[in-house]
Amino acid sequence: MSDLATRALAGWDRFWHAPVDPRMTAFFRIGFGLIVALVFLGQYPFVELWWGDEGLCPPELANQFRARGSWSLLFAIPSDYLWVCWGLAITHALLIAAGVWHRLNAALLFVWLISFQNRCTFINDGEDTVMKLFCFLLIFIDASRVWAVTKRPADAPEQSGFALRLLQIQTVFVFGVAGMEKWPGASWWNGEAMFWVAHLDDYAGRFPYLPEIMQAAPWLSWPMSTGTLFFEFVIPIIVWVRKLRVLAVAVAIFFHLALESMSHLYAFEWLMILGWLTFLPWPKRPE
Repeated sequence: MSDLATRALAGWDRFWHAPVDPRMTAFFRIGFGLIVALVFLGQYPFVELWWGDEGLCPPELANQFRARGSWSLLFAIPSDYLWVCWGLAITHALLIAAGVWHRLNAALLFVWLISFQNRCTFINDGEDTVMKLFCFLLIFIDASRVWAVTKRPADAPEQSGFALRLLQIQTVFVFGVAGMEKWPGASWWNGEAMFWVAHLDDYAGRFPYLPEIMQAAPWLSWPMSTGTLFFEFVIPIIVWVRKLRVLAVAVAIFFHLALESMSHLYAFEWLMILGWLTFLPWPKRPE
């Protein structure tokens, strides 16, 4: 085998399977567990409304609209135990954050995420898909070597970083596809898009003065609209360039925080920020 082919195969193996810093995977585990727990706790006032038999989405209606082949434990479990199921989902999320058998609890939480999402599909959005995918990949991530109640032994063999790499690719994919979806839209190119987005009360109502600002200075819409396209196409590319990685992650986080400050996207921005942070190198530990 030629030297070039040898280096190419070594690079391929390094990209997909190089071990990762256990502090970074533990940080992701803790952050993800806390975010999911807070999401479920935030749904407390709506548990009966969204998932109860007498709520907005009774089982008969939910069965009509759920995808063929999809499933939910909530269709099989009596509604009297709905609050127990809700509490179990929160418990699994908190156990993940604490590092208590995180793989087992991630698998069980994944079941509950699917069950709650498929029980009432009307309230789902992109955030739910990202949460579900991150949870599934966490099952296979070596994330309990540090900062965990049930730590893996220090002499346990290092595992491949393949699952974490898939998670990073998923983060990049979500960001890039958002730009691809906007690409055919003329309003993103002529600069009108963000003007109209700012006037959607159900989407961008968190920053109350934004519509007035855009009304008084409509020219702001052009850099905001075209800038969004630019970032959503460039960041997914330059984040793979080692020398530009910190810059790409910093811009991506700023982008998500800006969206969080003015839009109703619930936990989506925080999940994405967590995904972007997995790209950052951690300081070397003292010998």
